[in-house]
Amino acid sequence: MSKQVVDLSEHEHPFLGIIILGDTEVFYTNQMGGTACGHPRVEGLYIPLVLSGEAPSRLRDRRSNLWVGYEQTAVRVCLEMLGVDHVLAPVSYEEQSAAAFLDCIDADSRVWGEAWIPVKVIPAEDRHATNAALLNDFVLHYGILTYNNSD
Repeated sequence: MSKQVVDLSEHEHPFLGIIILGDTEVFYTNQMGGTACGHPRVEGLYIPLVLSGEAPSRLRDRRSNLWVGYEQTAVRVCLEMLGVDHVLAPVSYEEQSAAAFLDCIDADSRVWGEAWIPVKVIPAEDRHATNAALLNDFVLHYGILTYNNSD
């Protein structure tokens, strides 16, 4: 069976989702990094997340500055701005170098930035909170949070 590639950047409407890393024979890519126009790809399961609060308008507004780069503090701010900080956490620098994380991502796709953020699913304190039920079966799994790129 050949592997399929789904290009999430083909969606024109605001979207927010997580690619749970794993062996699925389906790869996902998205334009990331602003004008850098990178197209990394990872294998896994894509789960669309519910956009709530200010997240839809922030994804539509190119001035929202959802660029995060590598800084853990900036990643936390981005997760908060998108309303997913109660179910997702940044992947620590130590975890990003660990074999369990790197084995899931090919060398060409080990880039992080706007619209392509390594995260870990965390237990939600409120199981009824937005997106908690969607991710409950994936607690402690690694993934890539992805959304509309600004360019």
